Amino acid sequence: MRQLIIQVPQGNGKTVIDITKSHNGTNLARLEGNAEEPIDVVIVHVSNREVGKVLEELQDLPNEEIGSSLTQSIQAQLLKQDLNVTPLVDVNVLEPPASKQ
Repeated sequence: MRQLIIQVPQGNGKTVIDITKSHNGTNLARLEGNAEEPIDVVIVHVSNREVGKVLEELQDLPNEEIGSSLTQSIQAQLLKQDLNVTPLVDVNVLEPPASKQ
């Protein structure tokens, strides 16, 4: 299981919860926060096999924290295995190509 901490603009937290539920997410929590503007912070746990699928579905939402939360989760797992390293995680959310008419 991987813990994901996802930050989205306020009002999008329920969508994140729904997406992760559809991938058998557990220990779901949505918190209200305030960075430069009101946000929803969603904490979820999904199986390792489902992480990529969840991230793919979340790409349409304005996510800023996926990369850092993945890095933290992976690093925690590595530290449990007595490996003192920092994983490099790069998440690029791409816009789908414009359809040609």
